[in-house]
Amino acid sequence: MTNDSPKRNKVATIAILALLGILAVLTIVFACLNEDVIRPLVNDFADAVAKIVNGFAKGTVDGGNQAWFRAVIRNLFGHFFLFMALGVFAYLSASRVLPFKKYPWLFSSLVALGACAILAFLSEGIELIPALSRPASWAHVGTDVGGALLGILLSLLVSTLVKVLKSEPEDDGKKKKQRL
Repeated sequence: MTNDSPKRNKVATIAILALLGILAVLTIVFACLNEDVIRPLVNDFADAVAKIVNGFAKGTVDGGNQAWFRAVIRNLFGHFFLFMALGVFAYLSASRVLPFKKYPWLFSSLVALGACAILAFLSEGIELIPALSRPASWAHVGTDVGGALLGILLSLLVSTLVKVLKSEPEDDGKKKKQRL
């Protein structure tokens, strides 16, 4: 069985769609958590990252910049990197499932970016629910969409490189040497 077999392609497509769905559901679930629940989780994660950073460079994260560091970690991991992964899986899903014949990379990229933008608006919109007592922010939507865009661009770059490396060189009229 080769890498391009229909069965292996179908399994890969299902796996990519499943990962996209899991990340999207987790995004919505975390957006639905109350501030009292999510804040300790974020702070514990940021403190763990701070310990790692301080292990390499003592005193880098201390009491004076702890709040700033927590905000950076929350925005990097809770928004940018999460949506970067969503962008990767959204692009791969769109390129595998949607039947674009002309400029498939462009339309798959636009569909993926649109889906990620809708998810970003939805997750921040959920935080506007007063019972959650969470601050929603347009800056978070921008961070989310920026992460998704980077993920889409990275996926596009890697998939293009894979296609180029897989393609055989064009025959320039000379007979190809037969490999033993």
